[in-house]
Amino acid sequence: MLGRVEGGTALLHRMVNLNGSYELGSGLIPKQDYTFVKVTPGQGQYAWVDYNGDGIKELNEFEVAAYSDQAEYVKVSLPTTNYLKAYTAAFSVVGTLVPARAWHDTTGVKSILACFSLTASAQSEEKQATFSAFPTFFPSLTNENLIAHKGYWRYGSGFNSLNRKYAVEAFIQSSSTKQLLVGGRENRNGLTKTLVLKYRPMASLLLGWQGEKGNSGLTSDVYPTKNNLIEGVKSSAKVEETMDLRFMLRLVWDYSEKKNSLGAERAFTHRLGLEGSASIPNKLKFEGSFSWVRINAFAPSISPVSYELLSGLKVGKNAVWSLTLSRKLPAGIEANISYNGRYLSDGKIIHAGTMEVRASF
Repeated sequence: MLGRVEGGTALLHRMVNLNGSYELGSGLIPKQDYTFVKVTPGQGQYAWVDYNGDGIKELNEFEVAAYSDQAEYVKVSLPTTNYLKAYTAAFSVVGTLVPARAWHDTTGVKSILACFSLTASAQSEEKQATFSAFPTFFPSLTNENLIAHKGYWRYGSGFNSLNRKYAVEAFIQSSSTKQLLVGGRENRNGLTKTLVLKYRPMASLLLGWQGEKGNSGLTSDVYPTKNNLIEGVKSSAKVEETMDLRFMLRLVWDYSEKKNSLGAERAFTHRLGLEGSASIPNKLKFEGSFSWVRINAFAPSISPVSYELLSGLKVGKNAVWSLTLSRKLPAGIEANISYNGRYLSDGKIIHAGTMEVRASF
């Protein structure tokens, strides 16, 4: 049994927008079980990493693929006969305050206030062993009464100058999930704080910087070797030149630090990248990128935490590059050819390519 209510409103010439929904229900839910099935390379979402070197594919050796050529497996749910009585409560709300929608042609104080905006959103879905009319946005994932949970919230503010040369955005977002598996529970959570600065000294040139600080954690009763609590900071700077809306060239520099608070693993990553694109409107588009990545890390060479810290690369000097060509043909046909490659610090070079043809009727 499930009931749902939705609603929304717009006020003050759409300056304020509110939308929300509420669900309530009950029923039987199965304990989750899953396996991984091999598919055509590039068509999956997961990669197999043989952590113990025994050549046997074990469920705790599959990770979200960092690169498309590694994505050879999909996660498939298996039917089980273990059911639990559960009460479901779900709630979501989205709100925005954008004065520019009502005051875009004003002067004085209103024109200054029109430079600012506020956004907030939150959603939560819970399945509990006992009845609860409303879900909890910040639940204790270790609560035995909480069978399953999915939650997300984000709020932030932005500023755009009157001459559109300066822009600032700051936001905080968090997510949490809890799954009930046949062998136990698996909890994930994350929190990220972000600050974005942009400056456009001329129409074709954009300078930008983005800073992040956050953490993410995984607690698994089934596979305790995957447990981690990773804290990190990241700083990114870019210079972007756009010419005639058909050509774009971007220079990017990133620096990030990550550490596992449940162990001694750490990683320090520098990335210098060059990205570009060229296009003929409605006909042809070419995109390319090259990144040099240097990683200093203190972590085991092969472990679930190391895979997370190194993002699928190796300690030392690495390089990653990609090329994509998109061509629109007559009769609604579009062809895409992509090539991806990377060089690892151990001397290994990996090449991968795909071709796709789509027809629209």
